[in-house]
Parts: sequence; structure tokens; C-alpha cells
Amino acid sequence: MPSTLYCDNCCCEIDRDIDYFCDSCSEWRCDACSPCSCDDDDDYCDHDSRVHSYEYRPLNFRPKGNYPAEALLGVELEVCGGHSVIADVVHSVDSSEDHLYMKRDGSICGVEIVTHPMTLAWARQYPFARLLGNLRAVGCSVDDDYGLHIHVSRNAFRRDGKQSAAHQMTWLLFMYRNVGELEELARRSSDQWASFRKPVPGELARKAKSVGADNRYVAVNCNNDKTFELRFFKSTLDEREFYAALEFADASVRYTRCIPLQDVLRGKALTWRHFSGWVKRHNYRHLWAEISGQPFSAPVLQGVAQCA
Repeated sequence: MPSTLYCDNCCCEIDRDIDYFCDSCSEWRCDACSPCSCDDDDDYCDHDSRVHSYEYRPLNFRPKGNYPAEALLGVELEVCGGHSVIADVVHSVDSSEDHLYMKRDGSICGVEIVTHPMTLAWARQYPFARLLGNLRAVGCSVDDDYGLHIHVSRNAFRRDGKQSAAHQMTWLLFMYRNVGELEELARRSSDQWASFRKPVPGELARKAKSVGADNRYVAVNCNNDKTFELRFFKSTLDEREFYAALEFADASVRYTRCIPLQDVLRGKALTWRHFSGWVKRHNYRHLWAEISGQPFSAPVLQGVAQCA
């Protein structure tokens, strides 16, 4: 596990071996800020109760959109700022946690904003632009150590209506054959949090067939039962960059599903040039703008791309 942690009170870097951890609220404090202000009578700590512990998971996820026909995606957005400041913004968009909830994360000085699973088409209608704009307006920020993690449902990898290990393998091969382009799209290279280390022989085939038990701090985390996690994107409060990451997750699944096996064997279809051309022809305008450096083209349609 990475050793860098930050005090949840003052945001200075701390050492997990010598500094203070509050079991009541699951917050880290540096020597100058510890202990936190807990009330011994009710075991209550003065953190913002709207921000859950890192281990928190909703009792029931509420998937949104036309699934399983479309891939389900989930977002974890790491944001730098005060807990209450971020919580106020998130609750102005979703006060009931129907789609957004927040968690503490000792590796950042801020909050991790998490979504329930959703399709890309559904996400395009959700007020993420307002959320991001309001976070900017109150002074929140991100840097290279803050990630935008996209979870992709394993059920999205299907051929002929059945879950396909071959599709998962093709998708993973596409990722690891285009590392330079993906790091440029992601706006960062992170050996600490999202390493694109070269897979050993047989590693990707094994990860495509079964859930792994490897280091999770890699570019594509395969350790989760129900999702693959794309960890390589730098966090962002920019609408175009945010939607480009979502569109890439959806586009990469659809593109690799459509590739004929003979094209994979010839070594042509998994190149970035072929993928970029496919993106340009389909409804992924934020992604195409990021890849090409051009402004947005036509307005976003509600549908998503097919194989053509």
C-alpha cells in the first residue's frame, strides 16, 4: 500500500507509522492536529457526517440507464478541498445520495466523490457539469496525485449475448499496447497510483479469465469481482476532460467488441490510429476533442455507438 497520507485537518503530509488515526471517524491527524475532538460520551467526532469512511459501500447500488444493453460505468473522483465545502457542493446536486456519495481517503487532502453505476447515455444527462463548475467556484482543485477512476462492469464484455473472456483479453491487450497514447489522454503518468508496468507472459490472459489478487495500484485494476477499474486518468474539474474519460471507457469496450479475431491476429486493429478513426466516426465528441485537440463538433446525441 502506498505510504503517502495527509492530515484530514491541515492537509500536511504525514507518516502512518507515527501519526494519529481516529477509529471513531476513520481520519488521520498529524502530531500538531491530534487528537481530533471526539466526545467520549457518544463516541462522536467533529468530521462532516456526510463524508463516509473509506470502507463505506451503499447497501444497494442503484444502476442508471439502459443496461445490460449498454456498459455500466462508475466514477471515483478525487478532489482537494475541505470536507464540508465539498459536501455542500455535492449535496446541492444530490442531497439524498441517490447517485452521488462521498468517502474519506487518507491518500489525498480532500474527498472522493463516488457515483452509482450508470451508462454513458445516462451520464450525459446528469448535471456533472454543474457539479464540476460549483467545485471550481468554491476553490477546490486537483493535481497529478489525484485520480479519476472509472469502473467498467465485467458484464459489459459480451459477444453473442454471453460474457466473453476473449473480449476482455482483447480489451486488456488494447490498453497495454497503447500506453503512451493513454498516458497523454489521461494527462499523467503515475508509477505510484496507476502503473502501466509491462505485463509478464500470460498475465493478461489470466486476468481476463478470473478475478486477480495482484497489486491494485496499476493502470487497469483487475482485482474486483464485478468491475475492471481504469486508474490512469488524472482527476479533473473540467467538463470536457471528465466526459472524455467516460467516453473512452465506453468506446474502448464497444470498439474491442467489434474487432474481428482475424484483425487482432494481424496486429492492426489494436493500434491507436485505428481506434481514433473509429472514435471520430461515432458519438464521442469529448473524447475526439481530447484526442485531436480540436473543439467540440456536433451536439451530443443521447445514443451511443454501435459497431459500424
